[in-house]
Parts: sequence; structure tokens; C-alpha cells
Amino acid sequence: SVTFSGTVDGDLGNTRDLTINGGDVTLAGVVGGTQSLKSLKTDASGTAAGTTTISGGAVTATTQTYNDATGIVLGANTTLTGTTLTLNALAGATFNLTLSGSGTTKLTGDITNVGTLLSNNGGTTEFGLTSGSAAVAITTTGTQTYSDNVVLRQNTTLTGSLTPTISGTTTLNGKTLTLAP
Repeated sequence: SVTFSGTVDGDLGNTRDLTINGGDVTLAGVVGGTQSLKSLKTDASGTAAGTTTISGGAVTATTQTYNDATGIVLGANTTLTGTTLTLNALAGATFNLTLSGSGTTKLTGDITNVGTLLSNNGGTTEFGLTSGSAAVAITTTGTQTYSDNVVLRQNTTLTGSLTPTISGTTTLNGKTLTLAP
């Protein structure tokens, strides 16, 4: 396992890539708060058992890919900021999650037990993989708001304390979108 107990930043004038493979990863401090990273990737192969715990509150990297087989666990209210965000699965422990991806935010697996979920920043939120993935379920104890465009790659169920809100254009691609309070 790998633990970063403090802040993780790139250095001035250079954007840096950080790839962490194998086992459990803990990001206890802010990542990219002073100088953002070019990319952050956990379990590059997507096959290793392990979990990434984010408890520093914020991660800023142009590209973020969390491939952990068992997903992400939130240890605090968290904001992920970048251009491309890819999350395999996530357990929220009732903490809030803000996804500020200005390009594409890909939610390829289930997200459970998040407080409130906000996906914004003018990009597109995609549910599921283009092919070969199962249906996706996003469950929150609070509200879900998608202020960007939404694209379904697989059947998707969004369940929150109120009916989830989608402000942008929704592209179904022949898939079913279920909204439930």
C-alpha cells in the first residue's frame, strides 16, 4: 500500500504525472492544490485489488483515472477538478462529491452512499463504458445535480433524496435512464 500523508503538488513550470500501482492508496492531503498534476492514475491496469481513499478534500490534475477494482472511498467532502475524470466505482461514506471535469467525466461503475453529488464545469458526464460494462447505479443520501451534458453508455439508475436534476442535454444511445427519489 502507498500513503501520501501530506500535500502532493507538481513543481512550478513542469506538470507531472503520478501513477500508483498495486494495493491500497491513501491520499490524505490535498493533491494539486498549489501546482496541479498533469495526470493522476491509480492501478493503471485496472486489475489489482485495492482501494484509493481520498481524505484531503481536493484533487486537481488534468487527467484523473481511478481504476481500482474496489474503487474509491471518500474520507472527506471531495472535489475532483480536471479535464478528464474516470472513476471505476466509489463509496462515499455520506461525504459530498463534486466532479469538476471540463471535458469528460466517466463514471464506469457504481457510486454508492455519497451525500450530495454535483457534476459541473461545462463538460460531459458519461455513465458506463462504451462496450462490455454492466448497468451503472448512482445512489446518494442527498441530491444529485448534473449541470453538464449527460451521455449513457449503459443503462443507468440515479437515486437520491430528491429526483436527480440534469440541466444539460441527455443522450440515451438506446439505453434506459431511471431517475428515482
